[in-house]
Amino acid sequence: MLASKKFFFPSVIFIFSLIVTAVFNQIPESQLWKGYKIVYGKSEQLTRNDFYEILSRNGCNGIIYADNQKNPVSSEIAPIQVQDKDSYIVRRSNYFKDKTGTYDIYYVSEKNHKNLSKALQELNSYSETSAETENTSSFPWLPPFIALIFFSSILFLSQKKFLYSISCLPFLVLSFSRPYYTICASCCLGFAGLFLIEKTFGRRGFFSDRRNLFLGLVFLVFPAFFIAFSSIANSILFIVSIAGSFAAILLYEEAAPVFEKKFLSRNFNFTYIKSASAIKILGKNTVFIMTGLILSIILFFLFFKVSVTAIQNVNFSNQQTVLLPSPVSKNTGEKLLPDLDDMTFWAWNTVTFPYRRLSVQKNSIPQKNEKITVPNFSVQNGRIVETGEDVFAFDSSFINSIYDTIDNLDYPALEGMLLSQGKDSQFAYTKLGGRSSEKNGFVILIFLGIIPLCLIILFFTGKLLNGYI
Repeated sequence: MLASKKFFFPSVIFIFSLIVTAVFNQIPESQLWKGYKIVYGKSEQLTRNDFYEILSRNGCNGIIYADNQKNPVSSEIAPIQVQDKDSYIVRRSNYFKDKTGTYDIYYVSEKNHKNLSKALQELNSYSETSAETENTSSFPWLPPFIALIFFSSILFLSQKKFLYSISCLPFLVLSFSRPYYTICASCCLGFAGLFLIEKTFGRRGFFSDRRNLFLGLVFLVFPAFFIAFSSIANSILFIVSIAGSFAAILLYEEAAPVFEKKFLSRNFNFTYIKSASAIKILGKNTVFIMTGLILSIILFFLFFKVSVTAIQNVNFSNQQTVLLPSPVSKNTGEKLLPDLDDMTFWAWNTVTFPYRRLSVQKNSIPQKNEKITVPNFSVQNGRIVETGEDVFAFDSSFINSIYDTIDNLDYPALEGMLLSQGKDSQFAYTKLGGRSSEKNGFVILIFLGIIPLCLIILFFTGKLLNGYI
């Protein structure tokens, strides 16, 4: 009964880890707008409000589109003002059309787009109607391929190839089910950690050997902590993979003697002479593996940078390249889409309109610290004296007050979405692949690279102190 339990529980945990990591798979996506998905469509049968109703009926709430926008700022004295064609409020309409003006654009909050695919199916079921979303996800083969190459190189150096293979299997499945750069880099650290643990596994005092066991666990525990800053789900799946790996090790420990006795006709088991604490895991092979690990993480870092910054052609199912509004690092072309600076200039001109001469251009760009002063009169020493009162000043306080007004609007405003992209963001029609869904990817990869670097430094420091260098 006891023997069956020793087989049963590790087997269940091992199989459970493989199933969970395989079932909860996810392909990294990039999106044009942080926090929003774009839906673009055209129809001879449906109006924009029909599009909105269908999206809302399928759980897509907080939609930003042309017909539910208002003026974000107004003047209490002059609430209705004629807008020039080059004013921000008129040019703002460009955000709701692609560059050719063929498609209407709807911005759906990423918090409310779980049934977006269902909504698109319903929209496309109508005749003469086409609706799609930005489709920039494809399986990235490069990250899991790098992880697979690194695993193969360690397997070549491993003395217990079968044990090492089954213990690494949960990490291999994870790297292909969630091929994120941070996940695959963490799996590489897991491969290295299991190699270090394998060196002392099965020897006397394995669990009491704090030094060697600690070095191996560092490569398993720290990545789970770091990738939590990118995704809690990824961190949990990595922990599940760790559990699966240790379950495989325990299962091997119980099954190997039984297998050898039954199929190899061995009446005795080999026992290691040296204890776990007598084994030095910081050898040349370890340094070689750590060097390979650092090089792998450098590759992850470089390819991740390329994937974030490279301009990609987005393939849509209608075989037409659609240029959509998007945040860009720098707008070098014609400025067709207004930004937050244009909005604050417009807001200034709107609220100060009643106080300015009609001869002043409506869409003038205010100067920094420009003030609107109105005449006032007071009695001083028995005489009426004219004084000036500053009612508005174009400074950081005014700009922040406009931003606060936008944050408190009671409808899904385009300006709120623009502000969420960053106050210095610029916008243009683009074919960019968008923002990576891996949050804090660069920082996490750097910290993951520090771990093997510290081990190499520890190795050469020990050599130096012992007079070998």
